[in-house]
Amino acid sequence: MNFATLTGHGNIRASVLGYANREPTEAELNEMAKLLTESLGAGAIGLSTGLIYPPGAYSRTEELVRLAEAGRKASGNFIYATHMRSEGDNLIEALGEAVTIGRAAGRLQVSHMKTAGRQNWGKISEAIETIENARASGLRASADRYPYTAASTDLDTILPAWAYEGGAQAELTRLKDPATIKKIAGEIKKEPLYWESVYVASTPESSDKWMEGKNLDGIARSLGKPPLEALFQILVRGQVRVQAIFHSMNEDNLRQLYRLPWVMVGSDSSARSLAGPSAQGKPHPRAFGTFPRFLKRYTIEEGLMGMEEAIRKMTSLPAATFGLSERGLIKEGFAADIVVFDPARVTDTATFEEPFQKALGVEHLLVNGVAAISGGTLTGRRAGRVLRKGR
Repeated sequence: MNFATLTGHGNIRASVLGYANREPTEAELNEMAKLLTESLGAGAIGLSTGLIYPPGAYSRTEELVRLAEAGRKASGNFIYATHMRSEGDNLIEALGEAVTIGRAAGRLQVSHMKTAGRQNWGKISEAIETIENARASGLRASADRYPYTAASTDLDTILPAWAYEGGAQAELTRLKDPATIKKIAGEIKKEPLYWESVYVASTPESSDKWMEGKNLDGIARSLGKPPLEALFQILVRGQVRVQAIFHSMNEDNLRQLYRLPWVMVGSDSSARSLAGPSAQGKPHPRAFGTFPRFLKRYTIEEGLMGMEEAIRKMTSLPAATFGLSERGLIKEGFAADIVVFDPARVTDTATFEEPFQKALGVEHLLVNGVAAISGGTLTGRRAGRVLRKGR
């Protein structure tokens, strides 16, 4: 693969403040800006944030604006990409914050834009309007989305942010303390049906492997415990390194987003293999199915857009957005990154029950002009490169 990287705000913050839940001092903020500048000088193309995760959850808007300004000053090709502070109940407020930081950065990418939770599905029009108003005012704003209505992330994101402070060991200590557990439980307000929509994707605890692919409601019943008590047990036994899948989104909202010219396709997935250490658990099928699924279901079958527009959303739009020069188009002088697929056969086969399944219909793949797939078979030739500063 070709690989371009953003600098993670969480990494920068943890390097300077650890997992402390406080504002940085001026000296600490300057050190964070210095680390970002050094990363950009080494070839990173922007700054990313994960504002529901520690330590990003402890940052304030002002801190992120300062870093965005520093990044823009250091790099003329700078972009701010964000997993926002909320994708559900406080979605509109989080989008407003993202736009504010994006203006300081010069460019904004909203990662995996969504309306999470049934109670928030009706916010889609206001969310789109927020971005389109920012674009109309001159901000280069865009978003990406995977073609599924389920998200995947750490199971402990269900907990309040203060429970993470100090890192994994401090979190584990809290989850073993009855008084703290009672406090956490009092802050988790979920409808009973919610627990049916959360599935354990993977856990490092070998005796809990039976839970993978099952929802928390069913797991709790098997354990003879209430869902919250089961949640705490799973996290403690898995040393809080438990992945989950959250079925929380709306199909019509997904289609509405894909019709927008500034929304591209992205998997939001870690790289997975069909064998080896990463072929574990029941991860989200988006790792194998994202792009063929988008082509088959939303382009060929449903006709949300023409094939040319669909391909633009996977090639030239992301290349231009992230400043990947001389890529994303089949054009003389450009890098020959070319996928040849059969529209009659292209489809995803990965499912939530069986996620480690190859997509079909990809006949040939050139990476920097070298055949990585020929006749539907991997060639073993690896011509991918790190794209420093997008080149």
